[in-house]
Amino acid sequence: MSRRIGRLHVITDETEGCRYGHLRAAELALAGGADTLQYREKRAPEQVPMADRVTLARHLARACTAASAHLIVDDDAQLARAAGAHGVHLGQRDLPAADGRTLLGPGALIGGTANSLAEARRAFATPIDYLGVGPVYGTLSKAGAPPAMGLPLFRQIVAECPVR
Repeated sequence: MSRRIGRLHVITDETEGCRYGHLRAAELALAGGADTLQYREKRAPEQVPMADRVTLARHLARACTAASAHLIVDDDAQLARAAGAHGVHLGQRDLPAADGRTLLGPGALIGGTANSLAEARRAFATPIDYLGVGPVYGTLSKAGAPPAMGLPLFRQIVAECPVR
């Protein structure tokens, strides 16, 4: 598989009012043509133990591989490695992208996050394959989300983006 991120990136998340669990959401997304899934588990380890996360992520990785799609694990490069995922999405407070690349290897997809132009510029200086930016508009899907950046700032980040 290539290190190029897919065109339809679907995030599974059971904490934000999702009507389906991770597996069912993944099945539906893959059947609908998604070529990248991101397994996002924000619940505490007491609620979802690591062994359960690894088992679920392995199921998702197999389903994605069968559908010629990528599985990205949110925030946790160790989990991505244990599950055989295709990559990891690393936020501002996660493992640095260079360390994620070292852990997962040169073929892994490494994503970064930016909520401002300054953050985007810092991310561009790291070995990422794609950048998640936002929120462009306001969002209620994430507790404590940063303020909306709007289209002008989004356009500026895109114009400066070396990741193609």
